[in-house]
Amino acid sequence: MLMCESVAESAVVQAPTAVRPSLTPRNELLLQKLQIGT
Repeated sequence: MLMCESVAESAVVQAPTAVRPSLTPRNELLLQKLQIGT
């Protein structure tokens, strides 16, 4: 039980950190475009 929970927690923690770096630049560009548009 403890191992399964620790694995799930590690997966939940690693997932966002792995996704953020690839999404942040695009999100920043989108925010800049929205700010310029408005």
